[in-house]
Amino acid sequence: MRKSLHCNRCRARLSAPLTIVSGEDPAVKQPDVLDRHPLVPRGTAFKAWNPAPWVYTESGHPLHFAPQYWFDPEDLTELARETRNHRRLGG
Repeated sequence: MRKSLHCNRCRARLSAPLTIVSGEDPAVKQPDVLDRHPLVPRGTAFKAWNPAPWVYTESGHPLHFAPQYWFDPEDLTELARETRNHRRLGG
């Protein structure tokens, strides 16, 4: 199944259609963490059931939740961009 990311407020499409693979599926390989490389190939989103271990380990941090969806930033549309509100940059 292919799904796109959408804004919760305006419902704008923020990504290309993505094939979602689950980290709970034993046939799915855990993504390799390589510096300056995407975790997964374009067109794919990895549904991680544990928070990203290399980001933050402190409980209660904004990125300490599951599931998480990891994907290639190249799959974002031109509508996705950084916010000027620096408190909203996590996630």
